[in-house]
Amino acid sequence: MNLLDLLEDNFKQILLKDIKVELRGKTVASGKLVFYEFKDFNFKFIFNCSKKFDFPYPFNMELNKSSIQLSYHNRYVHHNDPIQKFKMVSCMKNLKNKFYNSTLIINF
Repeated sequence: MNLLDLLEDNFKQILLKDIKVELRGKTVASGKLVFYEFKDFNFKFIFNCSKKFDFPYPFNMELNKSSIQLSYHNRYVHHNDPIQKFKMVSCMKNLKNKFYNSTLIINF
């Protein structure tokens, strides 16, 4: 089973539940999850108050009893290989992305 299938199975289980989405220790979205969609390597959560939250496809996922952790850390791409890490960092242009080297936590 690939990561996309795992994500979709877990997102189906939290539909119509109150969730809180945190990034870097701050709550970025919360409410009852009404709908989600996956398009162009991005997920979109739609809440009952018509609020929307978009986030990119993660590099890794961890599932706990009350949360889903989506990791955007570079170590899952270059696997701590110094040459690959150098190549990756040197070709990156926008390091101010809010998901860069962070973990998105979905609490339910």
